[in-house]
Amino acid sequence: MVSVIIPVYNETEYLAECVNSVKNQTFSDIEIILVDDGSTNNAGSMCDQLAARDQRVKVIHQNNQGLSAARVNGYEASTGEWVMFMDDDDKISHDMIRVLLSYADDQIDIIAGWKNEDEGMIKQEFRENPGKIVLMGPDCCDRLADPEIDWTPLWGKLYRRDFLENLDLRMFQTNYPTIFFEDMMMNPILAFHARKVCIVQDYFYYYRVLDSSLCHARLLGPYYYEQIGGGDEICEFLAKNNLNNYFSYKVALYVKDLLRVYCLMDYDKKTDGRKKALYKAQVLIMYHKWKKVYWKYGTDGYGMKIIVRMFPYCKGVWKKMANKFYFSKNNKNIMQNK
Repeated sequence: MVSVIIPVYNETEYLAECVNSVKNQTFSDIEIILVDDGSTNNAGSMCDQLAARDQRVKVIHQNNQGLSAARVNGYEASTGEWVMFMDDDDKISHDMIRVLLSYADDQIDIIAGWKNEDEGMIKQEFRENPGKIVLMGPDCCDRLADPEIDWTPLWGKLYRRDFLENLDLRMFQTNYPTIFFEDMMMNPILAFHARKVCIVQDYFYYYRVLDSSLCHARLLGPYYYEQIGGGDEICEFLAKNNLNNYFSYKVALYVKDLLRVYCLMDYDKKTDGRKKALYKAQVLIMYHKWKKVYWKYGTDGYGMKIIVRMFPYCKGVWKKMANKFYFSKNNKNIMQNK
């Protein structure tokens, strides 16, 4: 059996389409667990209606705990030998689960496909098996930024239950309750600890890009602030395990993310000044911790590295650039908490 975990928060427009894409799989031995994460509209009742139409659909209603907790709570309630996560506004190929399972063997702990933001690229039937790349877990982790891998976020993969049961999926929850089971924190850890990872080289997962989604809305709040310390932990993890290729990519991304949060923090009107001062101090501590490592190992060119190194001397210029870039997106509510 395959368990498909779908956290739901206030999604009503695409939820039925998402669930139906799982219900109508060519592989039928599935359970679908909808985790209603304290929705404030009728999304929770929609979940119940979908469950009433198909006994394979189960619903968990909980107080709002965030996406990470919803994913893990759904996983802990599931029973399948394989587990897959989805977002509530996405959908998958009619043949996805069958094709991915056809690549399973006793050593593979993760089977991943590719995603696309163009629905027309998602195949519905596969008359011939797509190509594959099989890697040892640490090798896969070190290549997460490799375009050939085309690694997706946590969703869109099959995870062997026995593999997940051997990991502490809540290891970061105390310090990072919003992002403890998000892509930044868990993708490298899951890949690293897998015995083998199989990447199936075709498009199975339709990733719907919405301006209101958490990662595209550009809303400052816990999601971004927790990445200040979370990024530090992941960079330490990569360095400790000599995952040099992915570390070079990640430390460059992390240092620039730090400065972005610092520069845009003034636009956050819902976090009090004391907390913002603490966040800014934390950003500067991490910036000074990693700037020399970034200069030596980061994947950016020297032009960008010089700009980053000059940050302490021209914070005002950085803020103006951040203002121009983000407000040009026509998002007038930018950097406001939900």
